[in-house]
Amino acid sequence: NVLGIKWYEQVFNKPKISDNYFSPVKVDFVMGSFLFFRTCDFEAIGGFDAHLFLFYEEMDTCLRLKEIGKERHYVPTTTYIHEAGLSTRKVDKNMNLMKEQQISYHYVFKKHYGMGLYLLLYGIVLLKHAFKLLKNPKIYFPLLKLHLQFNSMYKSMKYDQKFSSK
Repeated sequence: NVLGIKWYEQVFNKPKISDNYFSPVKVDFVMGSFLFFRTCDFEAIGGFDAHLFLFYEEMDTCLRLKEIGKERHYVPTTTYIHEAGLSTRKVDKNMNLMKEQQISYHYVFKKHYGMGLYLLLYGIVLLKHAFKLLKNPKIYFPLLKLHLQFNSMYKSMKYDQKFSSK
Protein backbone atom coordinates (compact mmCIF):
# COMPACT_ATOMS: atom_id res chain seq x y z
CA ASN A 1 0.00 0.00 0.00
CA VAL A 2 1.47 3.32 -1.08
CA LEU A 3 0.46 5.29 2.01
CA GLY A 4 0.69 2.53 4.57
CA ILE A 5 -1.79 0.14 6.04
CA LYS A 6 -3.12 2.52 8.75
CA TRP A 7 -4.21 5.02 6.08
CA TYR A 8 -5.96 2.23 4.15
CA GLU A 9 -7.77 1.03 7.29
CA GLN A 10 -9.04 4.54 8.09
CA VAL A 11 -9.97 5.78 4.59
CA PHE A 12 -11.71 2.56 3.53
CA ASN A 13 -13.15 1.86 7.01
CA LYS A 14 -11.45 -1.53 7.31
CA PRO A 15 -10.77 -3.49 10.49
CA LYS A 16 -7.28 -3.25 11.91
CA ILE A 17 -4.83 -5.66 10.29
CA SER A 18 -3.12 -7.96 12.75
CA ASP A 19 -0.50 -10.69 12.67
CA ASN A 20 -2.42 -12.46 15.41
CA TYR A 21 -5.38 -13.85 13.49
CA PHE A 22 -6.46 -17.32 14.57
CA SER A 23 -9.58 -17.76 12.48
CA PRO A 24 -10.56 -16.78 8.91
CA VAL A 25 -11.00 -13.05 8.27
CA LYS A 26 -13.10 -11.47 5.51
CA VAL A 27 -10.87 -9.28 3.28
CA ASP A 28 -11.15 -7.26 0.08
CA PHE A 29 -8.27 -9.09 -1.55
CA VAL A 30 -5.52 -11.58 -0.87
CA MET A 31 -1.99 -11.04 -2.14
CA GLY A 32 0.20 -14.01 -2.88
CA SER A 33 0.36 -17.30 -4.67
CA PHE A 34 -2.11 -19.30 -2.59
CA LEU A 35 -5.52 -18.29 -3.88
CA PHE A 36 -8.50 -20.56 -4.50
CA PHE A 37 -11.86 -19.89 -6.11
CA ARG A 38 -14.45 -21.84 -8.06
CA THR A 39 -13.91 -22.21 -11.80
CA CYS A 40 -17.44 -20.97 -12.49
CA ASP A 41 -16.71 -17.78 -10.50
CA PHE A 42 -13.42 -17.27 -12.35
CA GLU A 43 -15.28 -17.69 -15.65
CA ALA A 44 -18.00 -15.29 -14.47
CA ILE A 45 -15.43 -12.50 -14.05
CA GLY A 46 -13.83 -13.27 -17.41
CA GLY A 47 -10.63 -14.90 -16.14
CA PHE A 48 -7.43 -12.95 -15.65
CA ASP A 49 -7.19 -9.41 -17.00
CA ALA A 50 -4.92 -9.56 -20.07
CA HIS A 51 -3.68 -6.03 -19.35
CA LEU A 52 -1.76 -7.34 -16.33
CA PHE A 53 1.52 -9.01 -17.13
CA LEU A 54 3.08 -9.40 -13.71
CA PHE A 55 2.01 -8.25 -10.23
CA TYR A 56 -1.40 -7.42 -8.73
CA GLU A 57 -3.39 -10.00 -10.68
CA GLU A 58 -4.57 -11.46 -7.34
CA MET A 59 -5.81 -8.06 -6.18
CA ASP A 60 -7.64 -7.51 -9.48
CA THR A 61 -9.17 -10.99 -9.44
CA CYS A 62 -10.36 -10.64 -5.83
CA LEU A 63 -11.86 -7.21 -6.45
CA ARG A 64 -13.72 -8.50 -9.51
CA LEU A 65 -14.99 -11.46 -7.47
CA LYS A 66 -16.21 -8.92 -4.90
CA GLU A 67 -18.12 -7.10 -7.68
CA ILE A 68 -20.14 -10.26 -8.37
CA GLY A 69 -20.89 -10.74 -4.68
CA LYS A 70 -18.26 -13.33 -3.76
CA GLU A 71 -16.60 -13.13 -0.35
CA ARG A 72 -12.84 -13.32 0.05
CA HIS A 73 -11.25 -14.68 3.20
CA TYR A 74 -7.75 -14.83 4.60
CA VAL A 75 -7.23 -18.17 6.38
CA PRO A 76 -4.28 -17.74 8.78
CA THR A 77 -4.10 -21.38 9.89
CA THR A 78 -3.16 -22.54 6.37
CA THR A 79 0.50 -22.93 5.55
CA TYR A 80 2.28 -23.91 2.38
CA ILE A 81 5.70 -23.67 0.76
CA HIS A 82 5.99 -21.54 -2.36
CA GLU A 83 9.30 -22.51 -3.89
CA ALA A 84 9.07 -20.22 -6.91
CA GLY A 85 8.30 -16.60 -6.03
CA LEU A 86 11.50 -15.40 -7.60
CA SER A 87 10.01 -12.32 -9.26
CA THR A 88 9.23 -10.54 -6.00
CA ARG A 89 12.66 -11.29 -4.55
CA LYS A 90 14.25 -9.56 -7.51
CA VAL A 91 12.03 -6.46 -7.56
CA ASP A 92 14.33 -4.28 -5.44
CA LYS A 93 17.30 -5.13 -7.68
CA ASN A 94 15.68 -4.91 -11.10
CA MET A 95 14.44 -1.60 -12.48
CA ASN A 96 12.22 -3.32 -15.08
CA LEU A 97 10.44 -5.27 -12.33
CA MET A 98 10.08 -2.13 -10.20
CA LYS A 99 8.50 -0.34 -13.17
CA GLU A 100 6.22 -3.29 -13.94
CA GLN A 101 5.07 -3.39 -10.32
CA GLN A 102 4.17 0.31 -10.45
CA ILE A 103 2.43 -0.01 -13.84
CA SER A 104 0.27 -2.88 -12.60
CA TYR A 105 -0.57 -1.20 -9.29
CA HIS A 106 -1.69 2.00 -10.98
CA TYR A 107 -3.76 0.10 -13.53
CA VAL A 108 -5.58 -1.98 -10.89
CA PHE A 109 -6.11 0.99 -8.57
CA LYS A 110 -7.60 3.15 -11.35
CA LYS A 111 -9.75 0.26 -12.57
CA HIS A 112 -11.31 -0.51 -9.19
CA TYR A 113 -11.30 2.75 -7.24
CA GLY A 114 -12.15 5.27 -9.96
CA MET A 115 -10.42 8.29 -11.43
CA GLY A 116 -10.90 10.56 -8.39
CA LEU A 117 -9.10 8.32 -5.91
CA TYR A 118 -6.61 7.36 -8.60
CA LEU A 119 -5.64 11.01 -9.19
CA LEU A 120 -5.15 11.42 -5.45
CA LEU A 121 -2.95 8.32 -5.39
CA TYR A 122 -1.10 9.53 -8.49
CA GLY A 123 -0.28 12.87 -6.86
CA ILE A 124 0.89 11.21 -3.67
CA VAL A 125 3.10 8.75 -5.57
CA LEU A 126 4.64 11.61 -7.59
CA LEU A 127 5.47 13.47 -4.38
CA LYS A 128 6.78 10.31 -2.73
CA HIS A 129 9.11 9.54 -5.65
CA ALA A 130 10.19 13.18 -5.93
CA PHE A 131 11.32 13.17 -2.28
CA LYS A 132 12.96 9.76 -2.61
CA LEU A 133 14.74 11.02 -5.73
CA LEU A 134 16.88 13.21 -3.49
CA LYS A 135 18.01 10.15 -1.55
CA ASN A 136 18.49 7.69 -4.41
CA PRO A 137 18.29 9.26 -7.90
CA LYS A 138 19.46 6.09 -9.67
CA ILE A 139 16.31 4.23 -8.61
CA TYR A 140 13.71 6.97 -8.27
CA PHE A 141 14.43 9.10 -11.35
CA PRO A 142 13.29 6.31 -13.74
CA LEU A 143 10.20 5.67 -11.59
CA LEU A 144 9.35 9.37 -11.44
CA LYS A 145 9.85 9.62 -15.22
CA LEU A 146 7.51 6.62 -15.68
CA HIS A 147 4.82 8.27 -13.52
CA LEU A 148 5.11 11.58 -15.36
CA GLN A 149 4.05 9.73 -18.52
CA PHE A 150 0.69 9.23 -16.73
CA ASN A 151 -0.59 6.31 -18.86
CA SER A 152 2.35 3.94 -18.75
CA MET A 153 0.61 0.66 -19.66
CA TYR A 154 2.38 0.66 -23.02
CA LYS A 155 5.69 0.54 -21.10
CA SER A 156 4.80 -2.90 -19.69
CA MET A 157 7.30 -5.71 -20.20
CA LYS A 158 4.53 -7.77 -21.80
CA TYR A 159 5.13 -5.83 -25.02
CA ASP A 160 8.75 -7.02 -25.06
CA GLN A 161 7.72 -10.69 -25.16
CA LYS A 162 9.00 -12.71 -28.09
CA PHE A 163 6.95 -15.72 -29.07
CA SER A 164 8.32 -18.73 -30.90
CA SER A 165 6.28 -20.75 -33.38
CA LYS A 166 8.05 -23.99 -32.35
